[in-house]
Amino acid sequence: RKLRELAQDPEVIAVIGPLSLAEAEAAAPVADELQIPMMALSQRSGLAAKGNFVFRNFLTIADQVATVVEYACREGKTRQFAILYPEGPGGEEYLEKFRSEVADCGGEVVAQQSFSPGTESFLRPLRLLKEGKESYDVSAKHPFEALFFPGTYRDLPDLLSSLRFLKLEGIQLFGGPGWDHPDLLKPEYKGIAGAVFVNGFFAASRAYAARDFAATFHSAYGVEPTLLEAYAFDTLKLVGKILKDHSGATRVDLQRELLLTRDFKGSTGTISFDSEGDARRRLFLLTVKDGEIREID
Repeated sequence: RKLRELAQDPEVIAVIGPLSLAEAEAAAPVADELQIPMMALSQRSGLAAKGNFVFRNFLTIADQVATVVEYACREGKTRQFAILYPEGPGGEEYLEKFRSEVADCGGEVVAQQSFSPGTESFLRPLRLLKEGKESYDVSAKHPFEALFFPGTYRDLPDLLSSLRFLKLEGIQLFGGPGWDHPDLLKPEYKGIAGAVFVNGFFAASRAYAARDFAATFHSAYGVEPTLLEAYAFDTLKLVGKILKDHSGATRVDLQRELLLTRDFKGSTGTISFDSEGDARRRLFLLTVKDGEIREID
């Protein structure tokens, strides 16, 4: 109902949000019916495909996986992958996207295993991953060269100890945004150095847009911006730029220009929209080195 009320105001040219999954799902068909561009800050997969006027600009599983695999396949060094993923729809999406991206880069997912969210020990799922592999080079030191684990930083101490117990040290580890936390520098995370993980925003990035936004935000509010604030800022900045460049633009004009957006430089990376209305970008690649969380070139 609120979206219909907003759409009646001729000065409202677009809607930023909603944030919740349920509200975004409910608002999407209404935005398309009323032909008012809606930019959802939601992780809901397939949301932007619900209408020509529905867009999504947030951290997605697709971008996480694409960034990890692109880095892993760079220079053709990694070809045999494994994935340990959480049970549920999100985990299945990770698996689907990972298998697709690895195949596209000429690699192979030789082992895959799910785990129950909230599990306190990764010894069993890792043992199944190691012993239940689909195929691997018997001459290799390990059954796979790289392991992608889209869990959280809280899971990592047990994951690392389980890898050591199973003599899987030396596997290149890759992770998602759930890894990005200051606790990675604590002693119990020994062994995380050299692992690579991604996030949608990194305040200490060398990229000017990210660093400038972080500094401006901190100056105004006295705290570091969060991921949500960075994505919201980029959304407003992008819409504002389009309206500035196209004086007198209508809602239909804005919808068209959003779909045509390519390589917009935001604090969350360089943004382009795909044909469905999803903002796509390569994320920030991070690692732990010399007692710091650092960005990778």
